[in-house]
Amino acid sequence: MAVPYQLLGGQFELKLRIPRWAVKTRLSIDHTAVDLSDIKDGYIILNKHWDVQDICVDFYLRIEAVKLPGSNLYGFREGPVALAGLTGRQMALSGSLENAADIFVPYSERQWAQWNNMFITQNQEENIIFKYLYESIDETYTTYFQ
Repeated sequence: MAVPYQLLGGQFELKLRIPRWAVKTRLSIDHTAVDLSDIKDGYIILNKHWDVQDICVDFYLRIEAVKLPGSNLYGFREGPVALAGLTGRQMALSGSLENAADIFVPYSERQWAQWNNMFITQNQEENIIFKYLYESIDETYTTYFQ
């Protein structure tokens, strides 16, 4: 996910927060990559004289399992977005929770000019489709799995 910003002149410190869910972050100023080896407390800190410059920050996402406290149920999310499994039944999923992305593969990545935010499970007794929870409108879905 790329987030472009344009800053106007002056000497100041710019702090860019790196979200916990970002697997990798890439930053460029005026299309030149910036070394991110010095991230402090989850922030990229840039202190310099700014002119009219373009800053582009790319956050790379992954699917991860999130345990429901006090239970043996897990939800899944891609970055900050919760995923909904399109099923009305209680189901158990098998696979590595530490590398939940191995359980899912993209489901029809593109449809015409639009990206689909959908996944399908793999190597399960019954594979089901997952999509972003906020995009589930008139469908039966489950958000927690054993």
